[in-house]
Amino acid sequence: MRAPPVINPVAGVPAGGFHQLPMPGLININEINTAVLEGEYTGVDGQKVPIDVRMIYHAHGSRINQLPNTLEAIKAHRKVEFVVTQNLFMNPDAIYSDLVLPVTSRWERDGNVCIGYREQLLWHSQVMDPYFECKDDLWIGIELAKRLGIDPKIVEPWSWKQEIFNEVADAKVMKEDGKTL
Repeated sequence: MRAPPVINPVAGVPAGGFHQLPMPGLININEINTAVLEGEYTGVDGQKVPIDVRMIYHAHGSRINQLPNTLEAIKAHRKVEFVVTQNLFMNPDAIYSDLVLPVTSRWERDGNVCIGYREQLLWHSQVMDPYFECKDDLWIGIELAKRLGIDPKIVEPWSWKQEIFNEVADAKVMKEDGKTL
């Protein structure tokens, strides 16, 4: 059983995943820093849409040095009121943040299931305790939900261990033709 989809309130579609683009209310990632600095972005109809970005929240990745125009990204980070980075590494996003939430590595979590090539399902369990104050991403999401008055069951309808079991139980074996299960 999978968790029910969470609807993005801006675009009206399930959060995460891939959807037919463009979608109203979403900013092209290559335009995000310009939108912060200039207070507008290009809408789906090509018209400029006003926006007032006051906070940047990074969860993984390193957008400052991986998107076009690093200097513009730094200016955007300095312009907003608050920047949070949730990451395993002290990368440029974290360096320009007001708050850094250290996250656990895959080896410090209860486990995980990763998909490799079509014939691989990699399942691992926790091999060490988290260092220092590191918390896993799901714990951070649940705690943020509580503090924002959102039911934590929306973030975690069941335990992470149950989610791992569900992923393994949902796995299908593909036949040699690469098309049928």
